[in-house]
Amino acid sequence: MKSFKMNLASAALVCAMALPNFSEAGVHVRVRIAPPASRVVIAKPRPHCVGAVWVAGRWNWNGKKHVWIDGRYVGPRPGFVWVDGHWAHDRHGWHYVDGHWKRI
Repeated sequence: MKSFKMNLASAALVCAMALPNFSEAGVHVRVRIAPPASRVVIAKPRPHCVGAVWVAGRWNWNGKKHVWIDGRYVGPRPGFVWVDGHWAHDRHGWHYVDGHWKRI
């Protein structure tokens, strides 16, 4: 039983290092060109990390045009749920609302 717990703890540590938690704290840019429709993407196989969360891909503005950024898995954050980012439109143009962790 002790070796099982050690193996589980080691696996969790490897997952934490391989799939770092992140927060998308980007610069808020406004653009006049709407992003293309979201792509339908099949998620990659889930890594061997218990609770890994799929963060959907998105369109990113590179200063000239929208470019696609693939989705990816991130390590779990107990007590939180991932809220995907999205493009929003207002009277000033289009802007990206960052994805974030929300406490549950």
